[in-house]
Amino acid sequence: MTPAPIVALPPSLVEGHLAWRGVGFEQDRELYARLASEGQRPPTLLVQCSDSRVDGVALFGAAPGELFAVRNVANLVPPAEARDGISAAIAYAVGVLGVGHIVVLGHSGCGGVAACADLCAGQDLGDPMITEWVSHLRPAWEGAGAADPVALGHEAVRLSLRNLLGYPAVAEAVDRGALVLHGAWIDIASGTLHAIDDDGAFAPV
Repeated sequence: MTPAPIVALPPSLVEGHLAWRGVGFEQDRELYARLASEGQRPPTLLVQCSDSRVDGVALFGAAPGELFAVRNVANLVPPAEARDGISAAIAYAVGVLGVGHIVVLGHSGCGGVAACADLCAGQDLGDPMITEWVSHLRPAWEGAGAADPVALGHEAVRLSLRNLLGYPAVAEAVDRGALVLHGAWIDIASGTLHAIDDDGAFAPV
């Protein structure tokens, strides 16, 4: 197989980096120096979607070093037995970094959630990798149905939170009070964040 050609970064990305380095980095130079020398100790693991419209760091107003972020299609935490990259990130965040909070962040108009609804309704998604991944959301579809995409998106967050408790390190940390799990969902158009309350329902914050 011929290796894929590797070319220079797109000019827009280079320009964006130089602008950040000249302003954002300079403003936080001391913070970056401290993080580089002392390492990271983020208090929170954020599991969010790969969707380009959702930036958890920005919407939570987080500074560098405050969020250990994991992004994937549909902000999914698969069952622990999947033993994939998400599982490794969770193990590292809990077992090595010692995070005290895990937030699963969903969002409106999620393509992965929509793909799950299509798959569960009998449609062929075409790509087997996408099919295998979103099939992890089938229990959410069975619980919420496909009629309301918001309800399905909410249930997908709940499913990931339930799956998290299947990770021994997570369950042990939760049991001893060292770790708290949270669920949230952002409406992209309005910017309104909804979080799971003590009753298990989503409510605006």
